[in-house]
Amino acid sequence: MGLYERASSRSEDVPKLSVHTFSVALRELTRGNVTREQAIAAFELDTECVLELDAIIAYYLTLTLANRPDYIMQIHDAFLLAEAGFYNRDKLVEVLGFG
Repeated sequence: MGLYERASSRSEDVPKLSVHTFSVALRELTRGNVTREQAIAAFELDTECVLELDAIIAYYLTLTLANRPDYIMQIHDAFLLAEAGFYNRDKLVEVLGFG
Protein backbone atom coordinates (compact mmCIF):
# COMPACT_ATOMS: atom_id res chain seq x y z
CA MET A 1 0.00 0.00 0.00
CA GLY A 2 1.46 3.34 -1.05
CA LEU A 3 1.57 6.78 0.48
CA TYR A 4 -1.53 7.88 -1.44
CA GLU A 5 -3.56 4.98 -0.05
CA ARG A 6 -2.29 5.68 3.46
CA ALA A 7 -3.21 9.38 3.18
CA SER A 8 -6.59 9.01 1.49
CA SER A 9 -8.02 5.83 2.99
CA ARG A 10 -11.14 6.03 5.07
CA SER A 11 -10.84 2.39 6.13
CA GLU A 12 -10.00 1.54 9.72
CA ASP A 13 -7.97 -1.38 8.35
CA VAL A 14 -5.49 1.00 6.70
CA PRO A 15 -3.00 2.76 8.96
CA LYS A 16 -3.69 6.46 8.43
CA LEU A 17 -0.81 8.67 7.34
CA SER A 18 -1.01 12.03 9.09
CA VAL A 19 -0.45 14.42 6.21
CA HIS A 20 0.64 17.29 8.43
CA THR A 21 3.08 15.19 10.45
CA PHE A 22 4.45 13.52 7.32
CA SER A 23 5.03 16.93 5.71
CA VAL A 24 6.83 18.20 8.80
CA ALA A 25 8.98 15.07 8.85
CA LEU A 26 9.93 15.65 5.21
CA ARG A 27 10.89 19.25 5.97
CA GLU A 28 13.00 18.09 8.90
CA LEU A 29 14.52 15.36 6.73
CA THR A 30 15.60 17.99 4.19
CA ARG A 31 17.13 20.04 7.02
CA GLY A 32 19.06 17.01 8.28
CA ASN A 33 17.19 16.83 11.60
CA VAL A 34 15.41 13.55 10.79
CA THR A 35 16.92 10.61 8.94
CA ARG A 36 15.22 8.59 6.24
CA GLU A 37 15.31 5.59 8.58
CA GLN A 38 13.64 7.56 11.38
CA ALA A 39 10.86 8.66 9.02
CA ILE A 40 10.34 5.10 7.79
CA ALA A 41 10.12 3.78 11.35
CA ALA A 42 7.95 6.61 12.68
CA PHE A 43 5.33 6.18 9.96
CA GLU A 44 5.71 2.38 9.77
CA LEU A 45 6.19 2.58 6.02
CA ASP A 46 5.98 -0.62 4.02
CA THR A 47 8.11 -1.37 0.96
CA GLU A 48 5.84 0.46 -1.49
CA CYS A 49 5.75 3.55 0.72
CA VAL A 50 9.53 3.48 1.10
CA LEU A 51 9.94 3.31 -2.68
CA GLU A 52 7.65 6.32 -3.05
CA LEU A 53 9.44 8.20 -0.28
CA ASP A 54 12.75 7.51 -2.03
CA ALA A 55 11.27 8.74 -5.33
CA ILE A 56 10.11 11.97 -3.64
CA ILE A 57 13.57 12.46 -2.13
CA ALA A 58 15.27 11.72 -5.47
CA TYR A 59 13.05 14.22 -7.27
CA TYR A 60 13.65 16.80 -4.54
CA LEU A 61 17.40 16.43 -5.00
CA THR A 62 17.10 17.25 -8.73
CA LEU A 63 15.55 20.64 -7.94
CA THR A 64 17.48 23.87 -7.58
CA LEU A 65 17.94 25.14 -4.05
CA ALA A 66 15.49 27.93 -4.82
CA ASN A 67 12.74 25.47 -5.83
CA ARG A 68 13.13 22.97 -3.01
CA PRO A 69 11.07 24.79 -0.33
CA ASP A 70 8.18 25.18 -2.77
CA TYR A 71 8.26 21.47 -3.56
CA ILE A 72 8.03 20.58 0.13
CA MET A 73 4.95 22.81 0.40
CA GLN A 74 3.58 21.25 -2.77
CA ILE A 75 3.91 17.80 -1.17
CA HIS A 76 1.90 18.99 1.82
CA ASP A 77 -0.78 20.57 -0.36
CA ALA A 78 -1.05 17.60 -2.73
CA PHE A 79 -1.38 15.07 0.08
CA LEU A 80 -4.03 17.24 1.76
CA LEU A 81 -5.99 17.28 -1.49
CA ALA A 82 -5.57 13.51 -1.82
CA GLU A 83 -6.76 13.06 1.76
CA ALA A 84 -9.85 15.16 0.99
CA GLY A 85 -10.58 13.19 -2.19
CA PHE A 86 -9.72 15.94 -4.69
CA TYR A 87 -6.69 14.11 -6.09
CA ASN A 88 -6.64 10.50 -7.17
CA ARG A 89 -3.39 8.54 -7.18
CA ASP A 90 -2.51 9.45 -10.77
CA LYS A 91 -2.97 13.17 -10.11
CA LEU A 92 -0.85 12.97 -6.95
CA VAL A 93 1.96 11.24 -8.85
CA GLU A 94 1.70 13.81 -11.66
CA VAL A 95 1.83 16.80 -9.32
CA LEU A 96 4.69 15.44 -7.21
CA GLY A 97 6.74 14.02 -10.07
CA PHE A 98 7.25 10.49 -8.73
CA GLY A 99 5.93 7.09 -9.64
